[in-house]
Amino acid sequence: MQTSLADALDSWVSAEEAAKGEALRINQENLLQETVFSQMSEALGSDDVKRQTGCAKLLAELLKSQNARETILDRRPDIPSQLLSCMSAEKAELAVHSCRALANLCYESDAGRRTVLDHGGGEKVLDVLRKSLGCSSPDSRMLRSAVTGFILNLINDYEPSQNKVLELGVLDILLQYLSMHQDEVDSTIHILTVLSCVADSEEGRGLLTRMDLLQPLSQLLAAAESAEVLELSLELLNSILDKDSEGLAETKANICKALISLLERIPSSKREEDHSWQNVLSTSSDLLVLTLNEDECAEVLYQDGMGEHFLKLKSWLDVPGLQATAALAMANFTRNDKSSIEMLEMSVGQSILKVLKSIKADEHDLPLLHACLGTLRNLAIPKENKRKLWDYGLLQALLPLKDIQAFPVVFKLLGTLRLAIHGQKEGAMALGKENGLLRQVVSWGKQDQHPGVQAEASRLLAAILRHSMEKETAERLKAIPGVFEVLLEMVESEHVLMQVEALGACTLAATFLGPELPPEFMHTSNRDRLQAVLLASGRPREVTDNVLAFLVALLNKSKDHPLSTEDKEAWKASLEEPLKALSSSIHAEKASQLLTSLSLN
Repeated sequence: MQTSLADALDSWVSAEEAAKGEALRINQENLLQETVFSQMSEALGSDDVKRQTGCAKLLAELLKSQNARETILDRRPDIPSQLLSCMSAEKAELAVHSCRALANLCYESDAGRRTVLDHGGGEKVLDVLRKSLGCSSPDSRMLRSAVTGFILNLINDYEPSQNKVLELGVLDILLQYLSMHQDEVDSTIHILTVLSCVADSEEGRGLLTRMDLLQPLSQLLAAAESAEVLELSLELLNSILDKDSEGLAETKANICKALISLLERIPSSKREEDHSWQNVLSTSSDLLVLTLNEDECAEVLYQDGMGEHFLKLKSWLDVPGLQATAALAMANFTRNDKSSIEMLEMSVGQSILKVLKSIKADEHDLPLLHACLGTLRNLAIPKENKRKLWDYGLLQALLPLKDIQAFPVVFKLLGTLRLAIHGQKEGAMALGKENGLLRQVVSWGKQDQHPGVQAEASRLLAAILRHSMEKETAERLKAIPGVFEVLLEMVESEHVLMQVEALGACTLAATFLGPELPPEFMHTSNRDRLQAVLLASGRPREVTDNVLAFLVALLNKSKDHPLSTEDKEAWKASLEEPLKALSSSIHAEKASQLLTSLSLN
């Protein structure tokens, strides 16, 4: 039994209203009959706008099915061509449903996209885009949503159609849409997704970077109320800003200003309860910090510490929910001594320490801790700041963090302490009295899961000895198991600076401890270690200097407790060859003294 188009349409509408899945399936099968196709083609080609509109609406629903897409493309390729003609109709409702039908035809269908392109769809869809630009009627609003949705499905993951519409100038039109119609959520979402598709390729990102796209995106960040629009805008910005874009410091600073405004206007209720807005908060914070990572952009906002938006970010250190973003931003402003000194005078350090002290020991907020420590670490670099930080209570704020096991936070903690005691005798002495912390530092120095933490732990132990410069600290460190084991392993580091720091610390310990040398110093493994360092090719002069100084300190102290004949012969056997090799170098005198000491000892 043949089905007429009118009957099929009535049955479809009835089944759809009743939400009967089986009825919809049966009516879809009825609609996929050749007789109905002929009637569809006749209706679309007629002058009866009502019939055309009804048919386009029916096709828009029918083509949501993959089976329907394949059937029409295989048996009636004339129908897509007719839909393209109807899309340009003056009657907005007909144009809207024709766009919807074509969008569904192209959904995940390269065959559908090819058919549309073969019938001039690229040129025609851009004509509709231009025609609906700037119109204020409600019908125009619906058409803009439909036509931008069509473009999205036409180019998504299909390079030929993307290249075609780019060649025809679609980006310029879409840019005008963003400027003129950004209050229309659906079309804005479609456009941003289209631009994201373009940005997926290197060539596409280049095109977007050359366009004046940052300004409308900044406007969206400042005004959009839709979390989805904001998320898409942020993702697109991230993609564009990721590409090299020198000379855009002022523009990027404006992006930062828009991001600051966005973060400030997100209600606290949405931050805490709405997953979409949480994503907006997270992404905008990350993008703000990433953009501020460029010195020129940060300078535009900083303005010698008087910039309006810099001061706004600084004030966020007192705003729960924005403190981590503020701390990360402050770290980007403290990347040179001048700004670090100025910012400590502006109480940034005190504010960071206050935040740290407010975090409960059993409820560590790791992102916030990491952010605060990043800023403190930078503030601790200039020598003018170090004593002030100790006076502000740096140690009291950091000691409660010793039990944290999150390695990224531990890395920042250790680096901050090491930099803070550089040249600060009292600070190093104070740290040397904290047995609980020191035991934890030793355990971090022995683990091998995070090489960065291992290195920072070793360097901190060395720094405590080197900057305290006192016997009592050396004695306290000796009483903690593993300290000198960690330092001696540091002697074998591939980094010259770490070798020198370790050797310097061990030399001081040997000097201060007198006859009470740590047993690790005279152990066979240390003898072999020092031999290996002296025999290493390409050894820098400063390493040799420090090895020899350490050996002098060791052998001088061993006179008070002479080595056994066996140990003496072992040390002589290990060191005689490398020391003799230095006899013709600038180290000849000290090497000769050591050889004599080994013979006399």
